[in-house]
Amino acid sequence: CNMYFFSLEDWTLLLQAQLSHQNRICSIFPNHISTRVLVVDEKNDGYLYNPVTSALLQMSDFPISCKHVMWDRSIKDMLSVHDGSHIHAYVHASTTMRGNAIIMKVGSIEIDE
Repeated sequence: CNMYFFSLEDWTLLLQAQLSHQNRICSIFPNHISTRVLVVDEKNDGYLYNPVTSALLQMSDFPISCKHVMWDRSIKDMLSVHDGSHIHAYVHASTTMRGNAIIMKVGSIEIDE
């Protein structure tokens, strides 16, 4: 399955920013400037995609369902996933002591509907 990015300003397909994924993509949740996109596939696995670098990172401990995603606008490496009963917080680190980029769950909280 492929996902393509389109520039409304230039009215052109951005060929350098495309994601090829082996499973069908069911949902996408871009941040407010589309420099990062949370992708949920048919297996309900979550991935953080960076269309600028083409990096695709699988999210650890991703919830079984994903209803909404909230991107933190003041801390660009934070996002939250709402699954209907919990909010799960994730942080992205582009560099680590091991050298590899990661996205990891830092906690969750139960909420009342």
